[in-house]
Amino acid sequence: MNNSIFARTALNLKRSGWRAYAVIFMMTTTFIILGVLLTLIYTSNSISVYFTQKPEVIGFFKDDVTEEQILEVKKSLEATDYVAEVKYVSKEQAMQSFIEDAKDNQDIIEGVTANVFPAHLNVKAVSLYKISSVSEYFKSNELISDVLASENVVSTLAKIVFGIQVFGGTLLLVFTISTILIIFLTIGITIYSQKNEIIIMKLVGATDWYVRAPFIYQGIFSTVVSVLIASAIIIPLLLTQYQNMMTLALGSLQVSSIDFSVIAIGLSVELVFGVLLSTISGYFATRRYINY
Repeated sequence: MNNSIFARTALNLKRSGWRAYAVIFMMTTTFIILGVLLTLIYTSNSISVYFTQKPEVIGFFKDDVTEEQILEVKKSLEATDYVAEVKYVSKEQAMQSFIEDAKDNQDIIEGVTANVFPAHLNVKAVSLYKISSVSEYFKSNELISDVLASENVVSTLAKIVFGIQVFGGTLLLVFTISTILIIFLTIGITIYSQKNEIIIMKLVGATDWYVRAPFIYQGIFSTVVSVLIASAIIIPLLLTQYQNMMTLALGSLQVSSIDFSVIAIGLSVELVFGVLLSTISGYFATRRYINY
């Protein structure tokens, strides 16, 4: 029975002729776009991680604050759920850092003392959206003389990352619907072209599954071929050009590179998504048209 179903699937593909190639072409285009969207979402997540790790909120302490008091504030911050890391920088360490940065300008370095530099805490939040919480904590603390936090910049970047993810998700939904329609209509046309054979098979006692299975398998076959063709186009570009494209688009901002493990996950997602989509679409298409 299975051999007969697979043989009829192959026959359906052969009979489809140009329709089979057209479907594979359209679905390949769809999966290329899906691959681009997955890459876009991956990149936006990398950007989000980058900006979560890089920005720091700096709280500068008043001159009369003792180290014990500073360490108490540090301990209090570390106990919160919105702080990822807290680094204490003493006056002496701040001075040494300044000297290192200005080592080529001796005129500035001369006469510099540790008292010029306030002790401070460098704080990294657990996410971009928690930067403001750290800033508010510092502003409400009477031991702090000044707070340095680029909240507006961080907020703008967070909105950009969120916008990219929403845009990618919306396009993914659009192309999911288009793929369903392509499979649905293609199976409908194929069934219509073989309606006389289908009527005869049902008259001689063929089960619904026996009649419908070849059309469902045809959709799955087209999907798998389309995913493989799309992958053959996208994967070499990602492996050789992704970092160059990111440098061109983002400049010095560093995002995670794409390696084989990431690509394998993306390919698996596309394959599972495509097969699941084609199976569901094929099932409802055959149910709709064969019982018509």
